[in-house]
Amino acid sequence: FAPPARVERTLANGLKVVVARFPTVPKVSVYLTLRSGLAADPADKSGVAQFVADAAQEGTATRTSRQLRDEVFAMGASLG
Repeated sequence: FAPPARVERTLANGLKVVVARFPTVPKVSVYLTLRSGLAADPADKSGVAQFVADAAQEGTATRTSRQLRDEVFAMGASLG
């Protein structure tokens, strides 16, 4: 097995996108990863990155955490 070449780009908003195409496999996998933890925190704001990563699963103004989980699951995805 030889993995395909990866193509990496950074969007104008800073989002890093990495694509690896497997043309023989009829499937799409998408991963959104939030940098978190002490290594990602600004020196003067310890704990902020982990707080944001945890808050992403707690719900929003329009969806509860359970609604988010159910909607993500219905798409065949996971949020972690």
